[in-house]
Amino acid sequence: RLAAPLGTAPLAFMQDPSTLRDNFRPTGEQYTLAARLNGKVPSAFPDGPPTGTPGDAPAHLGESAAPVNILVVGDTDLLSDRLWVQTQNFFGQLLMNPFANNGDFVMNALDNLLGSSDLIGIRARATFSRPFTRVQELRRAAADRFQASEERLKQQLQDTEQKLSEIQAGRADGDAALLSPEQQAEIERFRNQRVEIRRELRQVQRNLDRDIERLGNWLKVINIGLVPLLISLISIGVLLLRRRHAGGGHRS
Repeated sequence: RLAAPLGTAPLAFMQDPSTLRDNFRPTGEQYTLAARLNGKVPSAFPDGPPTGTPGDAPAHLGESAAPVNILVVGDTDLLSDRLWVQTQNFFGQLLMNPFANNGDFVMNALDNLLGSSDLIGIRARATFSRPFTRVQELRRAAADRFQASEERLKQQLQDTEQKLSEIQAGRADGDAALLSPEQQAEIERFRNQRVEIRRELRQVQRNLDRDIERLGNWLKVINIGLVPLLISLISIGVLLLRRRHAGGGHRS
């Protein structure tokens, strides 16, 4: 019940989102964000079909012939990417990292509504997909490192261009066709920085590939070698126990 409605007008000119927190006053009421309606629903025209209905129209129904299953969501931006997923350009590949569960909500709702009316209340709500979460975490971490390096490159580029502009503005000869030693030094320094940052970006990619490959190798060792080895050891232990019990029975 710690909720309160908020008008859209204050959001249009809001510069500091912290004002939402400072001005928040819960009303103590409970608000329904999403609701599922099921069962038979009455007609909007309980007294018969409205006037002007064509004569060949289907017969009027006082209520629906079969139960309905309707999902009502009070959020028009439910599927807007910018409100629940973060996109990053990771070496030419668009990487999408959800920070909210809007997609899961929609998929679970569709999975629930597509079921039989008799079984819709007992459909499994578990996630059937078992992704490699550790691999996804590695990719997200590498993408964050790449993003930081990219921002650093942009900042260095901006600083260098500003420095070049200052040098050009301070030249006394007015000959823009020639580069002064200072300009040449700044350009050379930027080129070296650009090469170094590109090398760092390639290293991030290599580290990512190495971490994923190492994780994949461990998964292969566990699935291919460790599990069969564990089963073999258990089988050998059971066999030895049976032989020991059998030998003890013969001696007695």
